[in-house]
Amino acid sequence: MREFRLDVTTAKKIFRSLPDNREVYIDDLWSRFRDSLQLSRTASVGEIVNYLYNCWQDGTVILIFDNLDQLYETEPKKMLQEFWQNLVAMLSDRSNYCDSYFLMFLVDNCNFSEKWEIDLVTL
Repeated sequence: MREFRLDVTTAKKIFRSLPDNREVYIDDLWSRFRDSLQLSRTASVGEIVNYLYNCWQDGTVILIFDNLDQLYETEPKKMLQEFWQNLVAMLSDRSNYCDSYFLMFLVDNCNFSEKWEIDLVTL
């Protein structure tokens, strides 16, 4: 078993908080996320995945989505299908050659995650 050691001081931390005063849809999430990453406004989800994959090859990445409870209830599932599953597939292909970690935290401040129809670990 591989020992898990993470130096958070050197990790690339990407924090994206959704506005807490309105419901957000997936396209708005991608737009805000592109801005956070300083990518072109026309960058596709695939281009976001490639950007983050390249960041991971340079070191550990910690991705935090705060206020995800503001996403319309069907959108978190879309996010995982369009984004996370594709990223995990890329990371898995190279994980034996890279000592970096990629962590994603989905922060639900209002306990709406039960409606998302996805399996999550609650901390």
